[in-house]
Amino acid sequence: FVTKYASDLPKADRQMAELTTAKLLHDIISTSSHTAGGMDGITPAEATLLGIVPLHWIAMLMNAVEFDGMDWPEQTRHVKLAPQHRIGETADTALAFRLIAIMSWLTRTWEKRKLRSLQPWLDKWVPESFYTCVKGRGAADAIFKTSLMWEHQRAFDLDTTGGSGDIEKAYDALLRIIGYFLAIHAGLDPRTLCAYIKLQESLIYYVTYGTAGIGEGRHHSRGFPQGGPLSQVLLALPMVVWHSHIVKNWVEAIPRVLADDLRF
Repeated sequence: FVTKYASDLPKADRQMAELTTAKLLHDIISTSSHTAGGMDGITPAEATLLGIVPLHWIAMLMNAVEFDGMDWPEQTRHVKLAPQHRIGETADTALAFRLIAIMSWLTRTWEKRKLRSLQPWLDKWVPESFYTCVKGRGAADAIFKTSLMWEHQRAFDLDTTGGSGDIEKAYDALLRIIGYFLAIHAGLDPRTLCAYIKLQESLIYYVTYGTAGIGEGRHHSRGFPQGGPLSQVLLALPMVVWHSHIVKNWVEAIPRVLADDLRF
């Protein structure tokens, strides 16, 4: 895939800096206290009660994983999957639900910090027609902008044709190895990518069934957790190829790429 579409893929180096206690404190304070906690037993609300000293040690732990090659703690590798009914579909099959991953507080906080730090890198290669990954551009913005454009065309009686498509189970179907190769090709810091790979390849998922209990833990051979802050970045990379082909072959086309889950 990388060899075939190399000319369409982004390339913008990005070196990451070590996490500081101040940035970690900012991330904790800015996180909604109503966010669900993971299987490590720590909720975002409880994390706001941590003092400077424990936050300093947590920052050191995250830096050790990312820059010194340490493995993620075993307690952070367990992820709850909460089934969420897809709007407009009957709830009689498993495909009518999307599985939202509730990761451990530690790894989710690390991914959120990396996503914020990667904004200058994302600004270099994420097209303006992408309504994902970049702060301030979400699915609602895409819908509003497209609606305005469509209304303008109708007001001036201009011929317009539009269409939409959905990549079914995109988070579950994408081969992770493709995402990894595209990320390193795009210039992501290898140390950050290595820490992310070690996390993804060690995660064990447990489907929750409301008050009925929790299922047996399983490792997923493909896909990225739907709800992970960095998952949309890995999914956006192959979509750059699609966007490039649309722009090259249909001069007047105005493509839009958006994700259902809003990270901002």
